[in-house]
Amino acid sequence: MDIRQAIEKLLADPSVTNYQISKATGVSQVSLNKFARGESNIDNMPLGNALKLYDYYTKLKEEGAMTGESRDLLFGRMLGVLNVLGERLFEKGKPSIDEKSFKKFPAKPASTFERLHKEVMDYSHKFGEEENRILALFDELLSELSTEDFNDSPLGGTYLLGYYRQNHELAEYKRKQK
Repeated sequence: MDIRQAIEKLLADPSVTNYQISKATGVSQVSLNKFARGESNIDNMPLGNALKLYDYYTKLKEEGAMTGESRDLLFGRMLGVLNVLGERLFEKGKPSIDEKSFKKFPAKPASTFERLHKEVMDYSHKFGEEENRILALFDELLSELSTEDFNDSPLGGTYLLGYYRQNHELAEYKRKQK
């Protein structure tokens, strides 16, 4: 994971506020809010601030500060990625990932996820450059989930936020590529 991605994850994590980040790093809360809302580009952040935020992200990750809500968001984001891959790969008329799994997924996320992942990977022979890029994003998200958090404990409603956020980010990326 690069510094930019770590900062994005830190700013998107609902378990830590921009106020807390500001107090811990010395980066102004106003600046953090602008980066979180996309009003300022993280790529243009002063290097010193980027390193402070990266160090804070690493510290939180090492301390295992991930909350259940963060787990829900990650599962939701991974479902969003699988759904986009399914839309790109499945034959016309085949039910989409979300059509098949929206009821089952929050009740048994790990089991449902494993089944959906296998189904998408059965289409790996159709992967092109874009599908491989999306799969790399998926791998990155999965690496954020600890072994202990990958289980069938039911998800809270926050997973929907992760799902829709991920779909939005992928749609925005696609729009910018055109």
